[in-house]
Amino acid sequence: MSRALPLVAPMSGRRRRALSVVLGTAMSLSVVAPIAFVPVDVAQAAGAPSPELTKEMAERTLYGDTTDVTLTMKNTGAEGYNTSFRDVLPKNTSLVSADPAPTRTLKVSGKTVLIWENVADAIPGASVSISYTFEHETGSYGIGSVLKNSASVYVSANARAVPDFDPDNGESTGDYDGSASVTETTQLVPFILTKSEPNAEAELLRGVHDHQTVYTLEVQNNYVVNTTGLRIDDWLPSGLEFLECGTVDNTTVDHDATTAGVADEYPGSGAINASGAVSPGNCRTPSAVDTQQTDPDGAGGVDPDVYTKVSWDNAALGGVTLSPGQLFTLTYVAAIPLRRNVEFTSSPGTSGEQSANLDNNTGTLTKDEELLVNYALATGTARNASYQDDDTFEIVAEDISVHKTTSGTLEQGTSRTWTLLVESSEYTTASGPVTIVDTVPDGLSVTSGDYSSASENGDGSWKVTWNLGSVSAPSGSRTLSYVTTTDTAYTTRGGGGPVASMDAVTNSVVLSAPSATVITANDGTASSLSLPDASSGSLAAGGIEIDKAVAGPTSVTGPGSCGTSSWITEIADDYTVG
Repeated sequence: MSRALPLVAPMSGRRRRALSVVLGTAMSLSVVAPIAFVPVDVAQAAGAPSPELTKEMAERTLYGDTTDVTLTMKNTGAEGYNTSFRDVLPKNTSLVSADPAPTRTLKVSGKTVLIWENVADAIPGASVSISYTFEHETGSYGIGSVLKNSASVYVSANARAVPDFDPDNGESTGDYDGSASVTETTQLVPFILTKSEPNAEAELLRGVHDHQTVYTLEVQNNYVVNTTGLRIDDWLPSGLEFLECGTVDNTTVDHDATTAGVADEYPGSGAINASGAVSPGNCRTPSAVDTQQTDPDGAGGVDPDVYTKVSWDNAALGGVTLSPGQLFTLTYVAAIPLRRNVEFTSSPGTSGEQSANLDNNTGTLTKDEELLVNYALATGTARNASYQDDDTFEIVAEDISVHKTTSGTLEQGTSRTWTLLVESSEYTTASGPVTIVDTVPDGLSVTSGDYSSASENGDGSWKVTWNLGSVSAPSGSRTLSYVTTTDTAYTTRGGGGPVASMDAVTNSVVLSAPSATVITANDGTASSLSLPDASSGSLAAGGIEIDKAVAGPTSVTGPGSCGTSSWITEIADDYTVG
């Protein structure tokens, strides 16, 4: 997560600052100069600051691992100053690192109190964040223990008042006008299961032959004790076909009924493992595969439906025992078929015959833009107790898709190339005319590309259009591109202010194929369907870098001379890291 650092160095509560720094465009500044402080009256905004505090902390922490925390304050009220944070770690835990570092760390009744004084000012709508990492003592906590910590934020309406904290216990003692608190917990667990799939934007083209993908299941063990008896179960929704390791085809039924003895999904499709097949590493033959009507997670968020339940018992996983810190990886192949799975009427066995088997793919058609959710569960034993962890992964079925990519940062005067990849599914036999409209935001100017037209709008945005006759299909692709240059200033955003540090821009693209031809029956019959898709891409500017130094005493003669006064040295004491 990116974080806006304070532009003015914090000062102690005993001294009040009369210095403001306003920086616009993204650049690195180096300032080395004597600084004179002149007492001035600072006007206060009407009303009081109203901070909202959120804490990002994982619900689960591996036993023996560290826990990352981010505190973010957003000011929803009037002008705020001298934002200060306080967080209390539970007993038998300790701070590992922090950005920025706390200004004070106290031990109170066995707990660690962290205080960040005067981190930054908070204009209305602005956010201020700090991050830290802490660790727990495994001799004091066991697997299953819950760690709770509570944080608070304090903001003053007076630029000259810094929130105060008791020097002995860290409790807030005043000098603030708005505050908020939040408490979060994390549970210490023996292992964590994570499920992933590599397709961009979690979109998968339909096609059990041409668009197979690899799902990865990772089990990360804790850092203290072994986990034994590991078992993994995975439930694939009816719109996904489990293809094991991508090397088998157990289909026996000729779905298109045109060529005797050939188990085609549609005329000419061939075997599942004949084309476009993938063969991943870390793939293991499951101990059981069964298509069933079930609710995988009970009262959880995954809906009841027909699922292909795939199980790997410990023997199928090679009898693995997870040692402290070990990462175990399991993969398999899946794809989106033309029709959904239904329960077998005369089931083959569950020892693997239902893998890569289209005999039961007689349900309704899978659809473009359909959300497919599968659920996985890992079970294991640590310290003689059984534990479970689960994960879900959602993917969207596509018949035609567009994905936008770029690289680099948002920087005045620099050029960036944006690439659009347009692809069609195995079941899209013709895409028909395709129109793509890309809206480039204010702050970027389109300078070149292979588009049909590009024009600037009155608000500084651009409309870029491609009128494509067709995208080669089925399973075709086409790459488009254009170049933008970052402007020095916006046309309307921020009142026409400069493109500045920490800014970000996002441009969106919409694809329309109103008369695509898509297979809608196993005999190859196709229908004309309207296929939409959308994507987006972003550029972000970096933060400001400041090098600041205060000159030491110097001898100056003449009118207005400071001479050898020690005021510069005294003030320099109040400028610290951060």
